[in-house]
Amino acid sequence: MVELTYQMVLSTLQTVGLLVGIFYYVMTLRNQQKNQQVTLETRQAQLFMNIFNNFSSKEYQKDLENILAWQFNDYDDFFAKYGHDVNPEDHSIWDHNLQWMEGLGVMVRRNLIDPNLVFDIMYGTIISFYEKFEPILIQFKKQWGADMQQDLTYIYLEMKRIKEERGLLL
Repeated sequence: MVELTYQMVLSTLQTVGLLVGIFYYVMTLRNQQKNQQVTLETRQAQLFMNIFNNFSSKEYQKDLENILAWQFNDYDDFFAKYGHDVNPEDHSIWDHNLQWMEGLGVMVRRNLIDPNLVFDIMYGTIISFYEKFEPILIQFKKQWGADMQQDLTYIYLEMKRIKEERGLLL
């Protein structure tokens, strides 16, 4: 028979205490990771709602409808009708939309917002905007540098990719 000594009891208590400490530490880390994930998801939801509120505003929708109805033949015709020198107000609205979608592309490319969320509310707008103004954007790239509107192009391609994945026709 094994004789219990003070040293054995003390050693067993130390081992149990160490195991409890390790268990507590692991549980604390897991809770911390879950809290960080919830915080990240909350921030992404807030960011998405800010984007959605801007997109769904009457003013934005009115401006978007206006510029999507523009008629032009080419780059020169576009600037003759809607350039900043001849039509500063409309050009400003167009430029705002261009920069807004560019910023949205940055957020999607950097994984700050899920492209599927963007797709669910505005894929048609992004695709329509890009395809309508693609000749202008191509000329911009030629004139000002290859990286102009790269994130607008990125989000456009992402929307097209998701559209194909989902098998949508429109």
